[in-house]
Amino acid sequence: MHFISPPRHLIRGLVVLLTMSDKLIEETEVLPKKDRVKETINASLEDVRNLYVVSILDKITWHFEKKLFGKEKEFQKEASDVRQKHLEAVKCEYSWDTNSVTNPMVYTIDDIPVGLKKVLKSRGDGQIDSENELMQKLCYKYDKNREFVIIPVFEKIVKDYWLYS
Repeated sequence: MHFISPPRHLIRGLVVLLTMSDKLIEETEVLPKKDRVKETINASLEDVRNLYVVSILDKITWHFEKKLFGKEKEFQKEASDVRQKHLEAVKCEYSWDTNSVTNPMVYTIDDIPVGLKKVLKSRGDGQIDSENELMQKLCYKYDKNREFVIIPVFEKIVKDYWLYS
């Protein structure tokens, strides 16, 4: 017996649980409206903020990884730890933009991917001030008492994040 699989976009977000006797298909949990960052986005404000931190820290560490000298290893290690903590805190379904591994996507309640930048811009960038402060403190910690190397990179990445979205 042959079954024709539905297109991937129709089954995305479905969890298939196989048991010995039968198949049970559950839909992805849709957050209550009051908990969503936007009415149609199936992610909380906390999820979006955490993904923003992950995205910016990915861009900063990538900048230093590709350098031949001045890789700022201690900063990269702590930034990686902070990134992982924020990624583990994300409870919504997410993926990465096919054009860039540093641009997360969240999903609508209809399971359509939406770029994180678009969600943040639709809310206004004032919603992530505390996340920027957290990352800025991390950058200052490793730029303290010496030439500023990390802070200018952080500031440029944040500026470009909002400029090119």
